[in-house]
Amino acid sequence: MNAARGLGERGTNARRTILVVGAIALLGVALRLPFLGVPPGQDESGFFIVGQQWHDGTSLYGDYWVDRPPLLLTIFWLVPSVTGLRVVGCLAVAAVVLLVALAAYVARGHRAAVAAAATAALLSAAPGWGSSASTGSCSPRRSSRARWRSRC
Repeated sequence: MNAARGLGERGTNARRTILVVGAIALLGVALRLPFLGVPPGQDESGFFIVGQQWHDGTSLYGDYWVDRPPLLLTIFWLVPSVTGLRVVGCLAVAAVVLLVALAAYVARGHRAAVAAAATAALLSAAPGWGSSASTGSCSPRRSSRARWRSRC
């Protein structure tokens, strides 16, 4: 009798977890929606140029060279516009939140799934909060941390 009651409670918790994680995934997407119309940055513009002319030219990347992986450039080749790229980003946020929540659920249960989903949603939405405005010029190439800080 107790075992049957426990299964019923677990089913209710699982449904509740699915609803909460789904709502968190939608929140992550909603955090990125205001930035659908933001113009592309320098990196995105360059990737669009390379992606659009990938099939032309004499090398793998066409007449332009960029030191990024081909899968990244494939996304820019397949997606025809900046808004389309932002929509793909929204879908990626939802996928990341759901997959992270699933992994946490399998590993540690309901509470971990909700906490992991919330963390993933906030961190995945971070580019919409302005972190995309940073450049690679502050990458730590020097051995001294103090020198790196002074560069930025």
